[in-house]
Amino acid sequence: MTGLYPVVTSDVLTDDKFALTTRGAVAAAGVYAPKEGASDPRKQFPWARGLISAAMFLGIPEPYQPTPGTGRLAGFVGSDGRNYERFKEALVAACEQLSRVAEIGRYEISIDGPGVLDRNVALASGLGWAGKSTGVLTKDHGSWLMLGTIATENPPHDSMVRPAQKSRCGGCVECVRACPTGALGTAYRCDASKCLSLSTQSPHEIPDEVASRMGTTIYGCDVCQEVCPVNLRAEGPRVKVNEVQLKEIIESTDEELRQRFPGLYFPGKRISLLRRNAAIGLEN
Repeated sequence: MTGLYPVVTSDVLTDDKFALTTRGAVAAAGVYAPKEGASDPRKQFPWARGLISAAMFLGIPEPYQPTPGTGRLAGFVGSDGRNYERFKEALVAACEQLSRVAEIGRYEISIDGPGVLDRNVALASGLGWAGKSTGVLTKDHGSWLMLGTIATENPPHDSMVRPAQKSRCGGCVECVRACPTGALGTAYRCDASKCLSLSTQSPHEIPDEVASRMGTTIYGCDVCQEVCPVNLRAEGPRVKVNEVQLKEIIESTDEELRQRFPGLYFPGKRISLLRRNAAIGLEN
């Protein structure tokens, strides 16, 4: 795991300045069905007095050139589809250790869940700065990170806390220009209705103008990350992307897909949506 970054207060976590979109817009896309206050950790974890942002460096995806009949999943999934599992295991181990040495008390782990915006917690913790793609960027590893949040009963010691970082993107707009659907039309904002990553998770029919731009990526989207100069300078090992045979995905059962790709988020756990995406990839 790359590191743990405590947050002193959650006051800034509901600031919409760097929001991916409003929670309501994401809910309208069918990706999340958040309850009231779901983007506010103070309401999601009313018993908690501390928050810790956690990050795991995923490695830098190797350049990918699709061949006929093949597709890919976004880099954060991992070449074997088990990055979520690895991260959860690392966080559980970290919390057990923290319970012994820091007396954090009760804790709860959230990874890419609808209950808390991991990105906003990371920004408040000083883990990285807000990119114009709405992702979190770090000096050494760029945005090639998986983020999670740990809510704790007892707050972290003040000496462990880092100040929030100012954006270092300057005048760069590479991610905004490269977005296949124009979802990043405004820097630091993303139109959820156009975002390919969210579209691959949506239970609704994907509009033709969006589907045609998915290419052969059947889960997530890495375009804004692949063109980012910070990511191009990132340090670390190169990793293979998760390449799949599209016809094989289409012919797989739900249980086979769950076994192969544990941790993928779909509303209502509808892993069948991956078959829909594979069919789109085959058409593209």
